[in-house]
Amino acid sequence: MLYSFPRRNALQMPHTSGMSTPNVPWYIKARRRATELDLSYQAMADRLGVKKPTVGHWMIGRHYPSLPMLEKIAAMLETSSAELISEDSHFIRNEIEMDAVKVLRETPAEYQAQAVAMLRAFKNSIPSATDD
Repeated sequence: MLYSFPRRNALQMPHTSGMSTPNVPWYIKARRRATELDLSYQAMADRLGVKKPTVGHWMIGRHYPSLPMLEKIAAMLETSSAELISEDSHFIRNEIEMDAVKVLRETPAEYQAQAVAMLRAFKNSIPSATDD
């Protein structure tokens, strides 16, 4: 029997002031995608090597998975972690971060590593307060 995903949080999404788009928590997107793929909590737990209640807690937002586990969840759901977290204020703090994630998501896969390397190089070129 397929487990029905809880719907109570879908309408009670928090809003983040200052952000132009609504805050859509990652787990709402994950639940929608799991439903599309016909994945139950138990099937997800089996694939991820965790217990069913753990998946349940993640999928209602009670707890957040680690970033490596979020990567595994995204792969299982045939999406990217950037897609899952792109509008979640737990991961994205402001519009600049949201824009960076969207740009990276829209960059062809073969160029994404270069884009991240460019950002890191830019960050490393900025003098810190201790460099004065």
